[in-house]
Amino acid sequence: MEPVVLIQRSVVRLHPEPDPLRLISGSDRARWERLRRPCDRHDFLAARLLARDAVAQICGPGPAADFVQRCDSCAGPHGRPVVTNHDVSVSWAHAHGFSAAAACRGDRLGVDIDLLDPDLLVPDVGVTGRAFVRAEALVKAGAFDLDVVLELARHGELGWPGGRRDVYGLVVEDVPTGFDGVIAAVAWRRPTVGS
Repeated sequence: MEPVVLIQRSVVRLHPEPDPLRLISGSDRARWERLRRPCDRHDFLAARLLARDAVAQICGPGPAADFVQRCDSCAGPHGRPVVTNHDVSVSWAHAHGFSAAAACRGDRLGVDIDLLDPDLLVPDVGVTGRAFVRAEALVKAGAFDLDVVLELARHGELGWPGGRRDVYGLVVEDVPTGFDGVIAAVAWRRPTVGS
């Protein structure tokens, strides 16, 4: 099954919610409270609400998705989000007023969004915007760490012109955003037969 990917302006996703803070966990609320800029708070909340929406599209009516975040290195309350009450994977990202979330059946998933020109080099990184969001999606899906993936990108591994490719055992696909100057990519591992 292919992932559901949702992209929206953060304030647009938050608009219909009278009290969006009630929809996130206590640990997420503590992280939200540490954010100082309203735009960062909007992005943070909108990404999590979009993730709930994406899970609902896969799982149908029923309890809304609950998330926890666990760092693969230190087990702290940050890192890869995990859905505790549905058998799906999720990923989220946000950048400067835009949020993205993805959900799918399977064990690995990553999404990234950024405000970049897809064909120009990202300053201080040495890869195009398109390769950069693909690299971030791969890292979130558990391919390698960012330094390794960016080095591969610098050698042209993530530089195809568009569309979808199988890369490092994951499917990587550019995601149309519908917004000028906003690019996104998703990476996932297809579920094996019988899972």
